[in-house]
Amino acid sequence: MRKSIISAVCCIAIFTGCGEGPNPDMKSQDLRETTKKEKPEAKKVDKKLDTAIPVEKIPYESEMVSGKDGKVYNKTVVPVNGKNVDYELPIVYFDFDKFEVTPSMMSDLEVFAQKLKDDNLMDRTIAIGGHCDEWGADEYNIALGLKRAKATEEALKSLGVTTKTTLTSYGESKPVCMAHNKKCWTLNRRAEIKILP
Repeated sequence: MRKSIISAVCCIAIFTGCGEGPNPDMKSQDLRETTKKEKPEAKKVDKKLDTAIPVEKIPYESEMVSGKDGKVYNKTVVPVNGKNVDYELPIVYFDFDKFEVTPSMMSDLEVFAQKLKDDNLMDRTIAIGGHCDEWGADEYNIALGLKRAKATEEALKSLGVTTKTTLTSYGESKPVCMAHNKKCWTLNRRAEIKILP
């Protein structure tokens, strides 16, 4: 019993540390000088070594909204020829454990593809992120998310979209709905499209 009390006291002393208080012989001026924190110097960053994501690779901000037709899409504003143009970025939904683009999703992609052509945005890059519901192992969902992103890319190419694309799989890591029911799982099985500057 005595050993455990001594061990506990030693552990507390080790983990809390023994801080030094101010020296009672110090004058108040000396005490202020020792407690002042020096401001760190601003460092110059060599742009060649900067590892941050380049600004041109960050997608335009978008928000998920419900349209008049009841469909959910990402709304964003894209600068086109000096004007800001509203874009409804389609969200492609998939059946359970599938990665085929359905005919109803294809019609949404047709509208988007036509707008890209009309606004001459074929020189932009499109980022496509594939998502899954919570069912399945992480590795499986990462692979399935990538297949969904790839299927969306191929559907856009079949509609004449010639933009560069980047594909990302988020697996089940970015759900839009957190409840554990069929409606949420349906919303989470998706591919989202973003336009990069």
